Amino acid sequence: MAGWFGVLRALSGAGSNDFVAASLQSNAIRLCQAAISEYQLGILAIEAFHQTLENLTPLHWAIASIGHFESSLWHLERFIKHAKALRSLHSAEMDLRRTIPKSLAIFKQDAERRITRLRHQIAHLESVIQNRELPQGSSIMLRPTRTGLVLGSECITWSELEQWLREAYDVSEKITEFVPKPDDVP
Repeated sequence: MAGWFGVLRALSGAGSNDFVAASLQSNAIRLCQAAISEYQLGILAIEAFHQTLENLTPLHWAIASIGHFESSLWHLERFIKHAKALRSLHSAEMDLRRTIPKSLAIFKQDAERRITRLRHQIAHLESVIQNRELPQGSSIMLRPTRTGLVLGSECITWSELEQWLREAYDVSEKITEFVPKPDDVP
């Protein structure tokens, strides 16, 4: 999607005429693509884990999946922030801003807060471990479970994450294809 946006921008004038808006637009598209790619790699690693239970390397795939899911959450959180900033940017074209509906679940305060809270818990866990303050028996990393992604008391279900990624993709697709009208001045 990010590559396609570059092609469209070069050949058809796609993208905002406003530099800040175009920067937010480009980065939102890139971050969405990265969030989805990392999620897909995480799923592939989980599938490999289940297919290699008889081999000596299933732990590799479980740990690889965790890294991919952490990256997916990080990119998704950043996508949300970029998309919201683009939607509220007064210098961006109104038609571009309208391609990012407030009504989507991903833009609800609860979704962003939960993604951010889980990502912060991951980062906090790292500092607690490095400072040798981790209580015995605590979670030491994000866990992909049957229900979803879990760390301590935080959980994002697979269905929620998949819905948020689909919505991010839909928004990214719309902002990728945005071409300002000649009279559409930011």
